[in-house]
Amino acid sequence: MVSETAPATAPRMRSGTASILAKPGMEQEIEAQLAATAGTAPAVGFDVPATLQGSTAHFHVYYQTGFANGPIIANGVLASCENEYNYLVSTFGFTPPGLPMNIIIKPGIGGAYHYGCSATDLYCDGDTSASPNIDHTRFLVVAEEVEVFEAASGKGWNCGASPGEGLSRVLATELYPAQLNGFVSSNSWLNAPGRPDFVTTSDPTDRNYVSIGCSTLFLNYLRYQLDFTWPEIVNATGATLEATYHNLTGVAGGIMPFKALLHQFFPEGTPTNLTNDNPFPLLGAIRFPFCGVQFRTTLPAHASQLWFTYNWPVLWDVVWTVVPTNVGGPQGQVSSSVSIQKGQGGNLTYWITINNLTGTPVDCEARYTVLCA
Repeated sequence: MVSETAPATAPRMRSGTASILAKPGMEQEIEAQLAATAGTAPAVGFDVPATLQGSTAHFHVYYQTGFANGPIIANGVLASCENEYNYLVSTFGFTPPGLPMNIIIKPGIGGAYHYGCSATDLYCDGDTSASPNIDHTRFLVVAEEVEVFEAASGKGWNCGASPGEGLSRVLATELYPAQLNGFVSSNSWLNAPGRPDFVTTSDPTDRNYVSIGCSTLFLNYLRYQLDFTWPEIVNATGATLEATYHNLTGVAGGIMPFKALLHQFFPEGTPTNLTNDNPFPLLGAIRFPFCGVQFRTTLPAHASQLWFTYNWPVLWDVVWTVVPTNVGGPQGQVSSSVSIQKGQGGNLTYWITINNLTGTPVDCEARYTVLCA
């Protein structure tokens, strides 16, 4: 790829408050850098001199001119950015405006920022070590890119408030889970006195790790405890995460079961030190495998019956076996088949059809074995 210093797109006016992704306690450092930049950078264009490394269908990738690791990190971003973009298009269900986006790899900022949720000049940190971690920059690119999708969605996601900031982090972590190191927010909320409710009410900032931690945990709770998909969650939002919960489940009061579940595993007042923002699913002190009998029935001669059993966690691997319990003749007595229906949240309904293959009544029972979760 040929590097050049001329911008590949028309320079964009910087306006609005910067949306910042930073490690805990580092927000003020990035703010100070932005304040210093505001006094030296032109009103139109990038914050720093930038060299274009290459372009794809939806991105121009630059690095700060003179950054030694810039070319190798930029090439790594160029190799992955379209796959990441396609993942977000499938999650949000649309193509955002303002393309192509400009990715500016800027060392020394530790995190990422852009000037407003819809701004498509994305400033992302670059590793300065001898063997740079390219996935660190990719993680930041995805997080900032999510916020552009949020702004265009019209669904109520606000990157400058705790739910929108939470969503940008959990979706970036989906693609680059190993890069959350240093950006973990869950402990800030779990260790906060009273574990304040940022589900019912959103925090109008993207820089409070307590509210961000509540948001990332609740979003992962929706995804991995209640088993809604990311497209379902993204498209069910409202002004708050409570509105998202209500739109998904049809019931109100999401904060209560969420807090109660976490309190069971991470008691309030006991320090926690999670290494990520997703402890789910939390399934209690269940030992796998386990088995039992769900129902018993008597089938008349040559009869068929359809049974259903519901509220089985989707994460359980369940095997169903229907067996006769009275002595039969020289042939098989029953056959069975199972079909599966996805219910609300993280539950499945099993539909079990049983056929009597004989000319006499047969007693039978439906047995389950839960192998694992």
